[in-house]
Amino acid sequence: QTTGIRIDEVCELWFRRAPWDGPSPKDLSEKIMKRTVELFLEKGSALPGVSEIIAEVKKRKLPLALASSSPMFMILAILERLGIKDQFDIIRSAEVEEYGKPHPAVYINTIKDLGVAAEYCLTFEDTMAGVISAKAAK
Repeated sequence: QTTGIRIDEVCELWFRRAPWDGPSPKDLSEKIMKRTVELFLEKGSALPGVSEIIAEVKKRKLPLALASSSPMFMILAILERLGIKDQFDIIRSAEVEEYGKPHPAVYINTIKDLGVAAEYCLTFEDTMAGVISAKAAK
């Protein structure tokens, strides 16, 4: 239900549903993000098809952007680990948006940064929240 949604929003959601004593939702989300990066740097790998998609886009000399709900420090750490950071023309995090996915803001603003019309964009997503976000951005 929360896959693809910003971690800070997930922590706030659960805190509203079942308040707890201990770390604040903000502190908890920061701890989760830090540990997620640590684990990815130890064991992480790209999903099947990522290398092939990037190669095809580059072969066709098309611009390539990444629009993620993850915070920028996570995005950059993961892209560095995978060795693909330099493949993207635009890297955008929803952390600078008022809302994360499934809200379309991160896609809308990425499209603006690319300087292309939405109908000329193709999205590859790994979560339902991302698919909803991309469809809402057209």
